[in-house]
Amino acid sequence: MGDHWLILIPRDPEWVPDADHADKAEHAVDRVTPTREGAIDARAFGHVEFVHCGENFETIRCPSCGALLDFGWWGERMAAADRGTAGFGSLDVTTPCCGANSTLNDLDYNFPQGFASWSVRVHYANRPWLTAAEREQVEVALGHAVREIRLHL
Repeated sequence: MGDHWLILIPRDPEWVPDADHADKAEHAVDRVTPTREGAIDARAFGHVEFVHCGENFETIRCPSCGALLDFGWWGERMAAADRGTAGFGSLDVTTPCCGANSTLNDLDYNFPQGFASWSVRVHYANRPWLTAAEREQVEVALGHAVREIRLHL
């Protein structure tokens, strides 16, 4: 069966909310996950981390032309940006398909993934993807746009 998490991260990888907004976001997540079995955990990482979807990871596409991107190309870019315990540095990339300037964060991941310095996680949220209205509730509480990630291990 495995473990499942609902993870929400700010769309800007370096953005971290103040304590008041983080608390409001936790309360908003509490409201949209009333049937969860696990705890809600919000935390700042102290640096930019890759927040992945685990076994849900299927494909990566260019955000400009939609071409399928090779995992080898992506892995090389990830290794170049990885600074070990200091997190990730520059996320800038040029896609091999059409030469578009982008970032590792802005690639089109299926399932969604991204980079963040803060997240709020719910273990066993027991629900499908958030609706647009629910995501907006969290974004208003947080004061920032979010990306929803479904982690399966």
